[in-house]
Amino acid sequence: MSALLHVECSGQGPDVVLLHGWGLHGGVWEALATFLARRARVHVVDLPGHGRSPPIAGDWSQWVAALARAIPRGAIVCGWSLGGQLGLALAGAYPEHIAALVLVSTSPRFVAGADWAHGIAGETLRQFRAQLAADPEAALDRFLVLTSRKAAHPRLSLARLRAVLDARPRAAAETLAAGLGFLMDNDLRPLLPRVRVPVQVIHADPDAIVPAQAGAWLASALAQARLALVPGGGHAPFFTDPQACAAVIEPFIGQVHAQTQRRALSHR
Repeated sequence: MSALLHVECSGQGPDVVLLHGWGLHGGVWEALATFLARRARVHVVDLPGHGRSPPIAGDWSQWVAALARAIPRGAIVCGWSLGGQLGLALAGAYPEHIAALVLVSTSPRFVAGADWAHGIAGETLRQFRAQLAADPEAALDRFLVLTSRKAAHPRLSLARLRAVLDARPRAAAETLAAGLGFLMDNDLRPLLPRVRVPVQVIHADPDAIVPAQAGAWLASALAQARLALVPGGGHAPFFTDPQACAAVIEPFIGQVHAQTQRRALSHR
């Protein structure tokens, strides 16, 4: 599908695209992709500069445009954290590409502010950015520690995440800095009224990076959204408990596919 971004496909059925989060690569989806491939055509993307995808020089809109070129039209896009923000941006800028969204551990805004209580303190993120500039490997490992912290088995989750990270080429410091900059700058709340597709929000409770309240707020702010909470999943519930997430996502895929088929028949 794309001469630029690395995409791996498996299964047959409705198109489902998986977009990973900051610093990782598509391999983090392996367990969930295996479940979903039982009823869907699963497209696992390495984001620009991550894993086997080359970097893209440019801003947020160019990342979004590259994804729009890489994915099939009419896909269900499932994004984790930064990948969820990219899914929202795709639905806003390229609505013809998106049949539905699954947003895992996603917040429309990562930085806390006077009108947003469900984020990370700006000073904390600035300190993390300084650590990233000084020692990218240490900063990335700190992120993995935080991702695993509230999981049911944090040490096991951390060891597995480290192994996944090492399975493909790591993102360069410049790519990590660009992704962190997106997370620090993005406020997608004004975009949400333009997202008119069905949305399944999945959030772990607790989550050491994005609080569950952010997921609840997101589900309430979107016109066709519903929320599922996964207990004890940490920041990556699809990784720590792929079976529980698949049990939420698979029926959603079936419902969206049935709706799409009914619309197609009505237009004949």
